Amino acid sequence: MAIEVAKYQFQSWARRGIAAHINEQDTLGNPAALLPPNERASVPIGVSINATPQTPKDFALIGPGDIIGIQREMIVRTEPRNWITNVEPNYLAFIEFYDEDFPWRYTPARPNGERLRPWLAVLVLKEGEFDRDDRRLPLPVVSVKTQNAWPPSDESWLFAHVHTEQDIAPDQLSDLEEYLRSLRDAVTTDPDKIYSRLMSPRHLEPNKAYTAFLVPSSGEFQRVYEKGRLVPFAEYFPFAGLTLLRRQFGEVREFTPGAQQAPFPTPLGAAGMMICNEAMVGSEAVARVRQGAEWLVTLTNDSWVGRRQYAEIALAMVRLRAVEVRRWLVRASTSGPSAMIDPAGRIVDALPFDAHGTVRAAVVPRRDLTVYARLGDAFAWACVAATVLVVVFGRRV
Repeated sequence: MAIEVAKYQFQSWARRGIAAHINEQDTLGNPAALLPPNERASVPIGVSINATPQTPKDFALIGPGDIIGIQREMIVRTEPRNWITNVEPNYLAFIEFYDEDFPWRYTPARPNGERLRPWLAVLVLKEGEFDRDDRRLPLPVVSVKTQNAWPPSDESWLFAHVHTEQDIAPDQLSDLEEYLRSLRDAVTTDPDKIYSRLMSPRHLEPNKAYTAFLVPSSGEFQRVYEKGRLVPFAEYFPFAGLTLLRRQFGEVREFTPGAQQAPFPTPLGAAGMMICNEAMVGSEAVARVRQGAEWLVTLTNDSWVGRRQYAEIALAMVRLRAVEVRRWLVRASTSGPSAMIDPAGRIVDALPFDAHGTVRAAVVPRRDLTVYARLGDAFAWACVAATVLVVVFGRRV
């Protein structure tokens, strides 16, 4: 009696379509590697006009940040299943996708040898390690409380692979490129026998509850910024004992001011970060510059104001920060306006309210300190004191 043994083949990655022609090579999480200047993967596109070839142009592709959802039919299996309490702790959590190239489809890079990082990651967290906000659009937001929850970015390629049950000839397995070409034939013959798998490297502890999230693979944390100036009545309630007043404002989320506001090192120089309302306060920009910031970045969401004129007022206030400390300021808003502002407060490039796109300018880092950056509001308070003295003693005279 003949016994046929099942044959399984595994490969590190799979690529199909236009993604196979991406120019940029995967840096595999190397922090010293230079990133693409346009921040997107690109492919060369050439055309001919009247049989005359034209100069090829680089065509930018969509990336992980453009994806806002996955069809449920794409996921064919998850382990462990929901509410299963007797999972072996030495097993890894994983997700399987019907399309064999899906974990690498939107990775903005080409393989580095036989290694290519997936654009997705399975993030497995214990209770108490995250906060979930289902009110955010277009997708819920998960705030991770522990930095160690993310797998190392230089190892993420190890936890994704292609699994096929096709009987592929051994001579094709010796050459990865030849094998990847055979994937197209395998899909044509029986697409149900080839799929992809994405795993979490986290070892599960016995008798612990976990929640798994499928998230864009953003790599490991290089720097952390914590917002230090909170918005009263929106991010904290300034009068905790006044219950009646609290009712007038409805539900107020209680946040704690952070303590990490050091500038981020970038290829352009140290970048001073400010979030939302922090950029409306001069002392925040002064603090970043005194810490060594050579240019400023402010991230904000103006959609809650509802009206264009309020967002324009916020932009006008932010322009003063560039003037006060004589630094380039990059403002990125989820709803606009986003702008590139030079040290004189002039808007070099901008997107209007409720518009999507990209702003560009040649940012020049600076290290000098203005008088305001050195003294802060001391001159203003001196003027106040002088005015009070003149009013008080002037009457006596």
